[in-house]
Amino acid sequence: GSVTVSQDDMKRLEPEQYLNDTIIEAYLRIINNTSEPNISHTAQDTHIFSPFFYTRLTQGVINNTNIDYDGVQKWTTDINLFEKKYVFIPVLEQ
Repeated sequence: GSVTVSQDDMKRLEPEQYLNDTIIEAYLRIINNTSEPNISHTAQDTHIFSPFFYTRLTQGVINNTNIDYDGVQKWTTDINLFEKKYVFIPVLEQ
C-alpha cells in the first residue's frame, strides 16, 4: 500500500516540530525500497511494520484489557516473519 502525506504532515518536517506516524511510515518505506550498494539487505529480507501497528497492538494494555491479537492478525496474514532477516516495529509514544 501507499502512504498519503498531507500538507499538515509536511509541516512536521519543519524545525522544532515532532515527526508523526505518517512521516515515519513514509520514510521507512523509502529507505526499505532504496537499493544501496553497501547495504547487504533487500526489501525481501526485511519487514517494516507501520507505526500504527504498535499502537493497535498495545491498545488493550493501555485500556487495561487484553492485547488484541485478533485485531492485529491481519497485519501479518500475508507475511512469514520467520523468513525475514530484519523485522522493524516502530514505537512512537508521547
